[in-house]
Amino acid sequence: MDADIEDRGSLPVDRDRDWEEEPEGGADNEEDVKQLGCYERFHRAISKWMLPEHLHEQYLERANCCPPPVFIILISLAEVAVFIYYAVWKPQKQWVTLDQGIWNSPLTYKANKRQEAWRFFSYMFVHAGVQHILGNLLMQLLLGIPLELVHKGFEVGMVYMSGVLAGSLASSIFDPLSALVGRPGASTLSWAATS
Repeated sequence: MDADIEDRGSLPVDRDRDWEEEPEGGADNEEDVKQLGCYERFHRAISKWMLPEHLHEQYLERANCCPPPVFIILISLAEVAVFIYYAVWKPQKQWVTLDQGIWNSPLTYKANKRQEAWRFFSYMFVHAGVQHILGNLLMQLLLGIPLELVHKGFEVGMVYMSGVLAGSLASSIFDPLSALVGRPGASTLSWAATS
């Protein structure tokens, strides 16, 4: 039990394999897919789902989990925590579509309160109901994690936060009478970054 890590044998990892060469049966050969680890299978599935065929290999070359995609996961957890706070601890008539508590929240962006600078960013944590947060989380996780695996957290975070700020600024200009919740600007910029 107390054996030193260096004294243990190495893990059976084939580091000399050339992943760019496809087996004789093609990339979708069932035996080859079974030999791949969950990491490689995940990346192959993501590249086939999100990217045109000519970009699959480029994605597979650049995507890795070092460092892991923590930015999108932490933002998602913060959004869920804020939603649970307003749905459970702040009394609402119904939590499927949150009521006045969400619109009067100090996190919601309102153009008439733009002197409270945190509201330009904090509205991304507040959602109007279950369908709203589930839809946003689904798109955020499906697009954000693969983006962060390739471009890393700092770059994805800068694009994401720029989208949040752009959303609140656009709301100030084009729709100053309504409150803003969710993160429409960040979602839009994330979709634009994937294309």
